[in-house]
Amino acid sequence: MVLAEGEFDDGILNVTAFGFPPTEPSSKTRDYYGTTNLFGGRRATNVGSSERLSHLEMKSENSICVLSDVRFDNAKCYKRLEKLVEGFQIAPPMAFILCGDYLDNPHSPDAFQTLKEGLNRFAKKVVECDMRQSVFIFVPGSNDPGLSDCLPRPPIPSSLLSTFIIQKLPNWRFVSNPCRMTLFSQEIVIFRSDLTSRLMRHAIREPKQNLPEQTVKTILSQSHLAPFPQRISPIFWGWDHALRLFPLPDLLILCDSHEGYNLNLSGTMCINPSSFNRNGNFNLYYPKERSVDDSQVD
Repeated sequence: MVLAEGEFDDGILNVTAFGFPPTEPSSKTRDYYGTTNLFGGRRATNVGSSERLSHLEMKSENSICVLSDVRFDNAKCYKRLEKLVEGFQIAPPMAFILCGDYLDNPHSPDAFQTLKEGLNRFAKKVVECDMRQSVFIFVPGSNDPGLSDCLPRPPIPSSLLSTFIIQKLPNWRFVSNPCRMTLFSQEIVIFRSDLTSRLMRHAIREPKQNLPEQTVKTILSQSHLAPFPQRISPIFWGWDHALRLFPLPDLLILCDSHEGYNLNLSGTMCINPSSFNRNGNFNLYYPKERSVDDSQVD
């Protein structure tokens, strides 16, 4: 969606300027809709209106660890992952968000078996480090097992989960891409997609300003995670609402293989941890301060 400014002359609109519609902060949206829950879930009211959840948020000293491009079949990447888990053994975060793609070679004949073995090996490491109380959230990428590259993508098939994972790790969550979660009084959207490179490929004119900021502004102004034609990014229309960002969430996690960033636009914090497989980068999000630390595992 764009806004065009110009003059009609002989039935033709001569455009002199055009741009994206302005973003609407969630606070302004809630002034109109009140406490109605537009985010989803079973609650009738949004979590931001709950005094109890806000009180718990202010008392929390914990964090969430966000990783993208976690490759279970890459020896160097997996070694980093084990080192990360061992480093958090004494004081683990309340949750880990691990985004795909999970394989270096997703189209190999034994890809399903490789991923199943990788998940099982990682599960044993988590149990060994006594981190079963932490929630592990797995968000698949475009090349992970499942349906074709059509959004939203379903979770990793349950057939890839071993008996060990099912019995020993009830806090492991295999979710769709994108997915939504609430954390205390905050609404969070997680999306794994190489948005920056896709927007660059289809840009009419190459952006001259900061690429991460341009990416985030595009997504927020469109209030949609996939503002592309169907031929570029197919969508299951019955689930298109899962891609909408209205009202804007408190935290938007855009897991992209491009350089990492941490931006706050229109009252929404947008973060990208960059590629854990390429450089060992990850983010730690602190809900109490609503702040992010950029971290790295060598």
